[in-house]
Amino acid sequence: MLLLIAGVLVGCKKDPAVEVPPGLDPLEENTAALPEGETVNLVSAETTDYNETQARGRVDVAIEDVIACVQNPDVGVDRRRVADYSVTEDVDDAYTTSYDVITTVEDLVTLTYTLTWVQGDRGDGTWGVRWSKAEDRETDDNAYLLTLLDGSVLLQPIDEDSTDVGIIEHLAATMTSTADTEQFTGDFYASILACSHDEPLPKYCDGDC
Repeated sequence: MLLLIAGVLVGCKKDPAVEVPPGLDPLEENTAALPEGETVNLVSAETTDYNETQARGRVDVAIEDVIACVQNPDVGVDRRRVADYSVTEDVDDAYTTSYDVITTVEDLVTLTYTLTWVQGDRGDGTWGVRWSKAEDRETDDNAYLLTLLDGSVLLQPIDEDSTDVGIIEHLAATMTSTADTEQFTGDFYASILACSHDEPLPKYCDGDC
């Protein structure tokens, strides 16, 4: 199966004429309803293993432009919580877009961990994204506080000028709840929406950012 979206349209750096890699399906079926306007609906649950939120939003921009936004690492960073981060690009040649985000969160303790992101055309006109905490590249002694963090994005065209944005996050960490997954998925959608309309990404800080 061949990738059909040309890299020049979506800001890709790799040859698009490669086999579609595995692992770009959503974490699970997204049960959130697609809203009529540019907003997001959330469905959350607590399981024995993690907290989860399924988010589904609409962006009235062509899918090619939305893809370019989700390929930007800044758009997917949890800027509300993250104190510092750095990006290493092209970490997996199997995917059109891949990068590691080394993330530092400062709360009661300082926690540093790596999230690996992979993205690509799913071969049916949709775009898949997965991210997960890299278990074998821990950079901090407090990593046990965050035992699971992974997620997915599915971009689907609604029509030529609108895109269905599905986001799912699973989180298992000390003193967290579905309020945390709802906050991140809502913020992620807001960042995708702003970027897609060529607006500045939302800021979450007191005073000057």
